[in-house]
Amino acid sequence: MVAVLENPEQTEELLQKMDAALAVLPLDFEAYGTNYQQKTELLSELHQYAEGTYTIFPTPEAEPSFAEPSGHQMTMFDFLDTKAVTEPTVVDMSDVEEIEEE
Repeated sequence: MVAVLENPEQTEELLQKMDAALAVLPLDFEAYGTNYQQKTELLSELHQYAEGTYTIFPTPEAEPSFAEPSGHQMTMFDFLDTKAVTEPTVVDMSDVEEIEEE
């Protein structure tokens, strides 16, 4: 198995075969003490290993950052993005009629 994982072409072929094998299993499949969800997680970890992104160390969750109060009373206009407002779309009704006829 180590030799297969050291060769990128063989690893890709193995992962494709494992993906295909997992795809045909029913969602309630259970064998060898693992269920479908566990098999999916294990295959995901193997993909991460092949991509070089797998780690045994848990990634720390980012702590939420709260902005310091500015002393400014917020209004509804603070939430509106005036740049996101665009001109209304004009539709030529003759184009619509042609599409309906087709």
